[in-house]
Amino acid sequence: MKTGIITYNVRDRGRQFRGQSRNFDSAALAQVVNSPETQERVRKRDMHGFFGHWPRVVFGMTPGEGGIYKGKQITLEPALVTTLLEADGDGNIRHEAEFLNTAPGRTAARMFGSKAGGFSSAIQCRDYAG
Repeated sequence: MKTGIITYNVRDRGRQFRGQSRNFDSAALAQVVNSPETQERVRKRDMHGFFGHWPRVVFGMTPGEGGIYKGKQITLEPALVTTLLEADGDGNIRHEAEFLNTAPGRTAARMFGSKAGGFSSAIQCRDYAG
């Protein structure tokens, strides 16, 4: 199951009282998103998403198959894979993902189908002049 194309602007946090304000250099972000390196990762199905923020908080922006957390081995399974990713210089992103046949993927697909939860981009950037 795919999400269909989701279009959003990186400056719009989608909530009035919660969320994280963002101040991206939209032109630079578009260059990275549309770059041959990023597009190869999309084509090769190398851009994975996870159910929730926890895997990236604990294991970094590109977690592997898991790691050690509080002395225990944790195995991570992605929930989805990005199948389309495009950006323009105004901060508009077009994104489509496919839910994977993994336990977290099935959970995420059910929640998406129920219009519960949300979608979040994982974008790592450098702070430049504030």
